[in-house]
Amino acid sequence: MSLWEDDNTAMVALEGLRPGGEYAGWQGPMDIAIGAIGPGETWEEAARGAYDARWRASLSNLQEYRRGLPGTTYIRFAHEMNGDWYPWSVDVDNYRAFIEAWRRFRAMQQEIFPSSQMVFSANREAVGTGMDWRQMFPGAQYVDVMGVDYYNQWPCVETQEEWNYAVVEKDEYGAPRGIEPHRQFARSVGLPLAVPEWGCNADQCDSPVYIENMYDYFRAHAGSGPGELLYESLFNVDFGGDRWRLYGSDRMPLAAARYRELF
Repeated sequence: MSLWEDDNTAMVALEGLRPGGEYAGWQGPMDIAIGAIGPGETWEEAARGAYDARWRASLSNLQEYRRGLPGTTYIRFAHEMNGDWYPWSVDVDNYRAFIEAWRRFRAMQQEIFPSSQMVFSANREAVGTGMDWRQMFPGAQYVDVMGVDYYNQWPCVETQEEWNYAVVEKDEYGAPRGIEPHRQFARSVGLPLAVPEWGCNADQCDSPVYIENMYDYFRAHAGSGPGELLYESLFNVDFGGDRWRLYGSDRMPLAAARYRELF
């Protein structure tokens, strides 16, 4: 189960988890993206403690709503930070402040909700960073799980040959782009890998080949050790013109049928 409460208000209110919320009392593991900072805020300010009160409130409420439940709570703080579309984007100019702020948040998480786990979740590829995104990594002692959001787009994989190329691809800095280099990086820092978001983009293709290969990849690398796949979550949400949904939409019938057969 994945949940997004990823703006400055939502990360504190946690409407989906509080009593009466859609996911209140969810017994299983939960991956929750809570954002980090909002429009007009900076990582430099975060590193100096400007947003500590909000972060503490978010963690305290998470701990209250998930306390005593058997499933692990995975906190995806500043998810997809290596892209340029969120207020918490990280680049060559602010990555040192980001690392300091991450470690600051980690200390709060260990104090307030130590049974939760922090997920450093990159986008599949860096966009607008001007750097190797691996330099953003704050250190394995400050992270519990490596994550990658891995969507079938830009370009869309439709054939086995295209998958074979994409799965091992790296960017111009040598940083992971394909899922295999992401897994290898997780192993190199001694952490398991998660794929908290993955899915198809109906604006680009309807690809059962992508579904088949993701299924095979997950099965081949499942586990909880370094470089092993700890969990995955299909993004099946009515968002952005309904281009992401396999179910509740008829835009990707081939991929939806293959997912139903395999998963």
